[in-house]
Amino acid sequence: MIGNQPNSQNALTTTLVVLQAFKGQLTGLVAVNPNAGTVYLQFFDAAVTTGITLGTTAPYYSLALAAGYNNLDSLMFNHFHGIVVAATTTPTGSTAPGSNVLATFGTRFDD
Repeated sequence: MIGNQPNSQNALTTTLVVLQAFKGQLTGLVAVNPNAGTVYLQFFDAAVTTGITLGTTAPYYSLALAAGYNNLDSLMFNHFHGIVVAATTTPTGSTAPGSNVLATFGTRFDD
């Protein structure tokens, strides 16, 4: 079975969030970064947050969000275990942004 599902997060910060606990893809992202500077979303290929330490565990990849509205609608990042995300001030760091990021993620799952 293949399907798409949105996942909205209204307070992304350094708290790790499981967007999807199984194999799939990140297909899109609409986000509001209320901070004056760039914020980074760090993504991990994992089904759980256990074993992930921001600033120590290398992210699978990071996406930069400029201040204001961001629409990344043509993504296709494969995740083999799951999708975990957090927001930080650098691509691989552990410092929380001054204000939380609001985001809706497009994810796709496969059987």
